[in-house]
Amino acid sequence: EAQGVRLHLSSSSSTGYKCVKERSTGRFEAKHSVGGKKVYLGTFGTAVEAAVAYARAAGEAPAAADGEEVAAAFTGIAGGGGSSHVRRPPPSLPPGWS
Repeated sequence: EAQGVRLHLSSSSSTGYKCVKERSTGRFEAKHSVGGKKVYLGTFGTAVEAAVAYARAAGEAPAAADGEEVAAAFTGIAGGGGSSHVRRPPPSLPPGWS
């Protein structure tokens, strides 16, 4: 447990946490899958920070959502000390623009 959430441990992950992997940069990436779609949660300085982001996302996952709703639901979920590299859906064009 860290930051008030229960972490998801994994014996098959080199980091020891489910859905957390170490990048070549030495930072840790967290992803979550909702409705068959991958949601990028961000990169973090430690595996524990990434695991906390995943645990929060897993606890707050919408039951069913399309890709845009999923991305919107998880934008900024990583919270303090997390990544500034949160992937967001592209902006929509106004009606009549193409």
